[in-house]
Amino acid sequence: MVWHTRRIRQNEILIMKIQVIHNKEAHEAALRELEHLMETDPPAGTKRFAQMELLALVINDYERRHFPIPPPDPIEAIRFRMEQQGMTRRDLEKSLGSRARVSEVLNRRRRLSVPMMRNLHRHLHIPAEILIAEPKPPRAVALKSQKLGIGARQIRPRGKRSGSLLVRPG
Repeated sequence: MVWHTRRIRQNEILIMKIQVIHNKEAHEAALRELEHLMETDPPAGTKRFAQMELLALVINDYERRHFPIPPPDPIEAIRFRMEQQGMTRRDLEKSLGSRARVSEVLNRRRRLSVPMMRNLHRHLHIPAEILIAEPKPPRAVALKSQKLGIGARQIRPRGKRSGSLLVRPG
């Protein structure tokens, strides 16, 4: 589906023909047209304002279909919400438990449990579908798995402070 816009001047009145955007060129033309409309800053309730809103909806639809944004990583979502609300790790203790548990979760050494997810959803208002998503593997494990040519899910840390890894058979 592609949106296409075209301006036609008739007796100093701007008429816009808005269509579904089907390709990159039409998308770029629609963006230019929206920019032009926004520069004129039409008052709310006018035809130009309605045209600007409709064009923005068409562009949004195209971009949602062609440039989807993947859901965020659960741990990154927690960190982002903490930053937004000016929270510290200590503030997370009421949602996750002890200070050590907060550290383990944020450092990706412990997965979120269902009660933790519920508490985070309730206290931080993070959507549940984000919290239940599979978190990214810890960076060190991901890098070592790439070097070894195996998946990160096949590796698990061995001991709390040990740098060694145990490789699970495939």
